[in-house]
Amino acid sequence: MKSLALSKEKESSFFSYTVSFNWDIHWVCNYDCPYCWFHGQWESLRSKNRYPEKDRIIAAWERVYARNGRVKVSITGGEPFLFPHFTDIIQAISRMHSVEIITNLSVDVTDFLDRVNRKNVVINPSFHALSADADTFIRKILALREAEMVQCITFLAYPPLIGRLPALQEKFSASDLSLTIQSFFGTMGDLRYPEGYTQEEKAAIFPQLGTRGGQPFQTEAFSPKNKLCNAGKNYGVIQPDGTVRRCGGQSDDAVVGNLFDDDFKMRSHPSPCTSERCPCNEWAFLLYENGSGHG
Repeated sequence: MKSLALSKEKESSFFSYTVSFNWDIHWVCNYDCPYCWFHGQWESLRSKNRYPEKDRIIAAWERVYARNGRVKVSITGGEPFLFPHFTDIIQAISRMHSVEIITNLSVDVTDFLDRVNRKNVVINPSFHALSADADTFIRKILALREAEMVQCITFLAYPPLIGRLPALQEKFSASDLSLTIQSFFGTMGDLRYPEGYTQEEKAAIFPQLGTRGGQPFQTEAFSPKNKLCNAGKNYGVIQPDGTVRRCGGQSDDAVVGNLFDDDFKMRSHPSPCTSERCPCNEWAFLLYENGSGHG
């Protein structure tokens, strides 16, 4: 099976950073997956979106570059490609930074591929079986692979969908592709996940279970609380209004600053985690004892 791994040259360029951000560019999506963090909240979240002029957005990332050098920017949403002037923005910031885009790949990305700095951009699509057509999705993946712009394809192990995995893997394998599994965090009925997975469900997802920070996605929740963490120093989560929080958790001292402030900067020191759970596996590259803080 043909690997989706980046070439050594691109990997060297793409991972030459010490600070990284996860940017929820806006809370808008054309899907409404029941397992999404934001399911049932889209309308209330929409009022919290902000759409600054693209020049202001680009200027903010220029200031980040002036202070930190190249950083990694992982862009999520909602669906990032629905953001106004998205290609213009990525074309500009990919000259300075390494950009990862997590997308449902529901839009045409041909113009995007032609305009951005391919050396500094990867697209990591998620396949959503309740909304997407697999054949159409695969055709887009093959174009991205040809352009060396795709690193992995993720599939969330939502319990009602686990039974579809064998057939889906077979379909993707026919095009020399594979799905990387990410565990579900949330509740369904009376069960809380990932703790709620049965042994049979774990056996189904383990062979393709993905990693972040060198550690597999959790099938038993890990608590980082009270452990010294680089979140806020080497990593931040940016919300649509520019607020930068330490991480995806809900810690009491979460706010670091605002990306759009002229004097925005990251913290100078690690601090103890105050979150009970770390569903995005940020702990694996942020806990002080684990090393560099790369994601």
